[in-house]
Amino acid sequence: MKRMLFITATRVGDAVLSTGILNHLIEQNSDLQITLACGPAAAPLFESVPGLEKLIVLEKKRYSLHWPNLWRSCIGQFWDVLVDLRGSPMSFTLFARDRYRRGESRTLEHRVRQLAAIVGCQNNPPEPTLWINDNHVRSASQLIP
Repeated sequence: MKRMLFITATRVGDAVLSTGILNHLIEQNSDLQITLACGPAAAPLFESVPGLEKLIVLEKKRYSLHWPNLWRSCIGQFWDVLVDLRGSPMSFTLFARDRYRRGESRTLEHRVRQLAAIVGCQNNPPEPTLWINDNHVRSASQLIP
């Protein structure tokens, strides 16, 4: 079983755009146990990710003090795959075999292509993916009869 730490956006739109590469990595590694860190608004998007072991909701704090809290949650674990789409320095301080990190992009490419380049699939960028469960279907049925 491989372990992956996936650090993604706090905002819903950016989080949705990152789901394509998350799904790509899941398809490439069917035995992943995933720890996912994201903001509170984006967290519901990831509740049904296959292999989700832990969902860490990052509440932004003054002076970026949310990063030490996340670091404490993740230190002591060896990560087979570490994906940091926030470009935080934290991704350099954790033990990981494979690292994918967002740097500064000065291109005018669509964000999906920029993210795909991080994991090396920019020629065929994966489409955003949403994972749903029975609770989602029931809620939708109640909202849309």
